[in-house]
Amino acid sequence: MALEHFILYIIVFLYGIIIGSFLNVCIYRMPKGESVVTVGSHCMNCKHPLKWYDLFPVFSYLALRGKCRYCGAKISIQYPLVELANGILYVLVVAICGLNPDSILWCVLTSIMIVIAVTDLKTMKFPTVCEILMIVVGVVHLFFHASQWLYYIAGALFMGVFLLVCA
Repeated sequence: MALEHFILYIIVFLYGIIIGSFLNVCIYRMPKGESVVTVGSHCMNCKHPLKWYDLFPVFSYLALRGKCRYCGAKISIQYPLVELANGILYVLVVAICGLNPDSILWCVLTSIMIVIAVTDLKTMKFPTVCEILMIVVGVVHLFFHASQWLYYIAGALFMGVFLLVCA
């Protein structure tokens, strides 16, 4: 593997775990109807606002040994696992597809699917905003591949029927 590819994968991984950290915010707050942008990060147990140095994805969890710096409460292993999964999957997408608009859309879709999967596992519900984002990603992807419009229509119909039957 060339050094350029290795550096690219490291950058993509770091970007992926940062986005993964935000995915954890979405997974925790969206089912509760809480804002994912206006409220700062805080300990779920003592509600103490977290400092910037408490928010490094994966690394802060390891440095704090999975506990809150302020009250010592255990932090769920879900947080670093979601961050790592997102980072690793971003690297896989870029390794398979290269760095292009398609891979960026696949990374966005990957993140949406992680939010859906973990939220569904915890609450048995799909966040509506994620469904809307998947449609938006599909439409943007169609823009780049307009000649394949029939596949997109068929896929949208299939998924629509699938989700209606499973709901």
